[in-house]
Amino acid sequence: MFGRDKQRRREASPLFHVKSPAPPFLISYCQWDYPTLPAQARRFVASLQKAGVTAELLFIPRENHISEMISITREDDATARAILRFIK
Repeated sequence: MFGRDKQRRREASPLFHVKSPAPPFLISYCQWDYPTLPAQARRFVASLQKAGVTAELLFIPRENHISEMISITREDDATARAILRFIK
């Protein structure tokens, strides 16, 4: 969501639409992510958990927002392992 309208940005944010019941969430963030993403991930997980939704926060070292997605195809990738464990 782009623009200066604070209300529209708020309405577009999943943070303000958390409700239970909801399926479990796996939220990841990376060591070299865009500066705002780690705090957003932590805040979203906290909001989910406060609503009684199962939410897991995953920190991925030595990756960034893009490299995490590219690396997911490797067998030894931490994000891929976490996703497979999460969906089992």
